[in-house]
Formats: sequence, C-alpha cells, structure tokens
Amino acid sequence: MNSKLYKHIFCRRLGCLVAVAEFTRSYGKSFSSTGILLTKGNNPRVGIVNRLAFMVGIALGTLSWRVFANPSLPVNGNIVVGQGGLSVNNTTLTVTQQTDKLAINWGSYDIAQGHSVIYQQPGSQSIALNRVLGNNGSQIHGSLKANGQIFLLNPQGVLFGKGAEVSVGGLVASTKLMSNQDFISGQYRLTSPQHEGHVINQANLSAVPGGGISRWWGHKLITSAQALLILLRGELCSRLGSVSR
Repeated sequence: MNSKLYKHIFCRRLGCLVAVAEFTRSYGKSFSSTGILLTKGNNPRVGIVNRLAFMVGIALGTLSWRVFANPSLPVNGNIVVGQGGLSVNNTTLTVTQQTDKLAINWGSYDIAQGHSVIYQQPGSQSIALNRVLGNNGSQIHGSLKANGQIFLLNPQGVLFGKGAEVSVGGLVASTKLMSNQDFISGQYRLTSPQHEGHVINQANLSAVPGGGISRWWGHKLITSAQALLILLRGELCSRLGSVSR
C-alpha cells in the first residue's frame, strides 16, 4: 500500500495489524455490523444506501463461523413485493423476476456446493431483495448468478465460502434490515437489528461487464481481483478473497 495514504493499527477482533486510511481513528475494543456493496457501475439508486457502518468488498477469513446443517438451497420463499416465480429443478433454484423490483422473504438462504441459484431478471437495473427471517446465517458455497442486482439481507450473517461462484450485475450483502416501503420508494435505507452477525467473504465475487465497486459515503473505493478493501466503522483492512469487475 502507499505509505502516504495508509497507516497500521491493531484490530482486536481480527487479532492483527490492519491497514487504515491516515485520517481513520481507532474505535476501541471491537467492531461489527458488516456488509458488501458490489454494484453495476455508479448506479445512484444503489449508491444512496445510507447510514451504514459495514464493509465494502470484504474477506474476513480469520473470523470464526458457526456451522449449521443448513438446507442446500433457499427455502420457504414468499414474494412480498413485485411479481415473479420460484422453481426448483434438482440442484438449481430459479427465480424468475417479472417486475423491476422483487422482494422475497426466506426462511433460510443457503447455497450448498454443487447447487445453484439463478435470477432471471428483466434487466441489469432490476433488483431482487432477499430478506432472511430465520435464525441461522446464510452460507454460500455454490453458484449465485444474476443479470441484475441482488440484495441479500440476513441479520444472522452471510458467509461466501472459498468455493462459491458469484456472478451478478450488482450485490449488496448485509446484516442490516430494509423495509418494503423503503425498497419500493427507492430510498434503500438500511437499519440495524438488535443483534447482528458478520458478512465474511472467502470467494471471488464478480460483476457482469460494466460492474464493480460503487460509491460509498461520497467516496469512491477501488479494488482489484488480487486484494479486497474493507471499510468497517472507518477501519480499512486487506484480507483473502476478491472482487472482480
């Protein structure tokens, strides 16, 4: 890293030194509340997601993760905004989105190795909000594909495993909450639940041609396939995993 732009501080949660911007200060014993923002270009509709303290393009390989006997595919899906259909064929779940905005409440959202979830959306600016209501974090070890934008919100946490394949037009993965009203109106306000897990990335997250890291809090964060930048309550870290444009 450029020594003129970054310094190192000790991160107690990760148990190591991390690289931070020179203007960043330490936030005490620990930090939490995480998320990923991977969007199509500089789409202002997604870039205005505000009042978040979570990471952009994350890879926290050192954090522990509880292992649950989760289903191989998302289950108990209920469409609450927009129109679409859900169908399962062997190891593949296909979400057919018929409106520009689609919100689905899931009992759990997991993709096991060798399994796939495919979103067929009207266009690259279409958004599918996936809200997980269950008690377990989401584990993504298989394939997640979409020609549009995917919001995955699970307060219990989200894990993208090393073998996961994610290729989407845009991705927001977070432990925050979003109301149907804010989603429909395009405000995309995310609020904190009482308890939050973590978002952990060990995979290669890729955007379809033209996609990439979007603006966040008025600053443009740029990353590459070799390194990830983490913005978490002002701390900037580098970890395993990647985000590709």
